[in-house]
Amino acid sequence: MNLPLEIYDILERKLGREDAMPVVKAIEASLSHFEESSLELANQRKLGVKEELKIELRDDLAKLYDEEMALYDEEMATLRDNLKKIIG
Repeated sequence: MNLPLEIYDILERKLGREDAMPVVKAIEASLSHFEESSLELANQRKLGVKEELKIELRDDLAKLYDEEMALYDEEMATLRDNLKKIIG
């Protein structure tokens, strides 16, 4: 990451040419490190959210499956009762 030329000019005027360049390089290195850390943190959060959503979706699907199976069982019991009435 490069600092704007205006910042370098200000540092050069205040610190002199010899001291301005190491300061600029240190600032640029710090900003690059900050940017990399921010990207890594964003990726970690994204993975965390993705995992939470997977768990929530799995739970929702399991609940839906259980509800559907309960309805199926009720319908089968009703059909059995009806068949018993018809046959017997």
